Amino acid sequence: MPDFSDFPHGVHANLSRNVYKDLVLVEPLTRLPTTFAVTQVRAFCRLDDFFRRENGSLSGLQFYPGGYDDFVRLWNTDPNCRFGFAEFDPLNGVCILSSRPAIGEDRLAPLPKPKVIQSGIDLPHQGMQAVIRSLAESQTRSYQARDRIGAASDGRAPKRGKFYQRRAPFNPRSPSGSPFLFASPEPPGASAPSLFAAPPSAIHPEASGSHVVERGISRSVRKGKRAPHVDEHGIQSYDSDEDAEGEKEQDENMEKAA
Repeated sequence: MPDFSDFPHGVHANLSRNVYKDLVLVEPLTRLPTTFAVTQVRAFCRLDDFFRRENGSLSGLQFYPGGYDDFVRLWNTDPNCRFGFAEFDPLNGVCILSSRPAIGEDRLAPLPKPKVIQSGIDLPHQGMQAVIRSLAESQTRSYQARDRIGAASDGRAPKRGKFYQRRAPFNPRSPSGSPFLFASPEPPGASAPSLFAAPPSAIHPEASGSHVVERGISRSVRKGKRAPHVDEHGIQSYDSDEDAEGEKEQDENMEKAA
């Protein structure tokens, strides 16, 4: 038998409740249980209250909840029940009030308590106040920074960053078959080395970090020979025979020193 312990003692002999909190009335002869939803039973209680207020008059009746006559018939199967419902015949429009007192809807069919779904982190009051204060301070700093920028510009629009255009070499595989332009946020001499930029040794040979190039240049200059050639792409080249001769001379000097 479903649990019915939360109901007042002696409410109805054939009344129970299922696991879904619906009310169940059992027919005494056939033992056939009939279920009624909580909201449906609450509508039955309100209709009975309307009949009692209007003294059985149907002039102010706006709607009739379906299943009321079946519910009252099953309810009246317990003669010892101290609560009653008014009988109503919707076909003939006849209402017979019950001499027994009415049972309130909150007592017979209380609404289930709403489920509280907690989402996120449950912070204490002090923690919540700290989070709100931190957000307010961050927003204030943002406003102050914006005001400082506006005051510094003195009503003028902020300057845009400079972009320099470079012309890339001819690319026969490009759809247009012609050189293209691309933008760079820094001048060619200050940007990072790329395929299209000359190496640092071509701009400042004395500050070059390449030992091979620096050694080749110094040896060529020391011997009074021509400087290495720098092509249009910034690539240096020098005579490999002269470089080999310099390597041989350096090895001989190291052997003599040893």
